[in-house]
Amino acid sequence: MKAALLAIILASGAVQAEVIDCPAKNSGARLIGAGMFEGDGKQYELMGEPKMVRGGHDVRFGFSGGEVRWIACWYEPTTARWYRVSASARHCILKQRTVESRQVTASVQCK
Repeated sequence: MKAALLAIILASGAVQAEVIDCPAKNSGARLIGAGMFEGDGKQYELMGEPKMVRGGHDVRFGFSGGEVRWIACWYEPTTARWYRVSASARHCILKQRTVESRQVTASVQCK
């Protein structure tokens, strides 16, 4: 009985969040924002549910599954660094903030 209970507890904790942090710089260029895309060719920009928060915004995305999803970290002037999101993710929250001296931070948490 204890072993079965422990297995259930461990299995429920197995769904861990995937966190992607955009680096502040890419080849010397400054981070200016982030976005979420879908498709093998990263061709469809996703529009989530935005929520304004102090210093920036959070955007929530929900998925039904099946599509390939990507995070784009955008650097000045127009360079992107791409990260593939796990296919098992059912929702993600993109958190973008502007901190001191107009420095942008961006991270995505997916479950």
